[in-house]
Amino acid sequence: MTGRGAGPLVCVVVVDHDGGELTLACLRSLHATEWPAGRLRVVLVDNASSAPVTAQVAGEFPGVEVVRAAENLGFAGGVNLGLRRCHDADYVAIVNNDTTVDPGWLAPLVETIAAEPSGPRRIGAACPKILLAGRFAELVVTAPTRRRGALDRRAVGVRVSGARVDGTDVWTRTQLVNGFWGPEPMPAPEAGGQWTTGRAVLRVPVGGDDPVPAVALRLAADRDVTVTVTSGSTTTSLRVGTA
Repeated sequence: MTGRGAGPLVCVVVVDHDGGELTLACLRSLHATEWPAGRLRVVLVDNASSAPVTAQVAGEFPGVEVVRAAENLGFAGGVNLGLRRCHDADYVAIVNNDTTVDPGWLAPLVETIAAEPSGPRRIGAACPKILLAGRFAELVVTAPTRRRGALDRRAVGVRVSGARVDGTDVWTRTQLVNGFWGPEPMPAPEAGGQWTTGRAVLRVPVGGDDPVPAVALRLAADRDVTVTVTSGSTTTSLRVGTA
């Protein structure tokens, strides 16, 4: 953060649930934001992570306020918890924990809102241009569904809980785009895994411009099923056993 005079107080809320190094990279980029010193506050909400980064944050970013949720409140609930610490801010920014920002990201957003003519406000929020970091392979996972029982009425397909590219774990950077039921508590090594709704889309980071490397997914089911995984024009069928 820079020391260029006074300016509006901006409170940034970041919600983390087992983001690990992704969350730390996000905080490092926020720390480099070009904004008047003392006028940028960062609030990190730990959404009941099984492997929280709060100790690393306290050591590397002592100025970051950490709020711990007693249970996973979901993204919206985590944001609302963090917003309670921003009551005196002029502006609030919500930044996903799997993103990094350029140093000059904040000023254009504030200027866009502040430049609105006086009178009834028409601009309630501003969003920057968002770019994917590196190259991603989009995979479509399709599986038959069934309801699991009286206590779980969801129609679930398979559970996706891991991704590797050429043997390297990339699960924390994999984007679950749609077709998932949402996070639920799972022990390692399946922490962060989610059940599909039958047809799910995910994006796996595969690096630079080299040919697409070998991508492996960790899949499980509560019965034996045939699953298809499609990437572009290539479709692979495989059997997935019980979880």
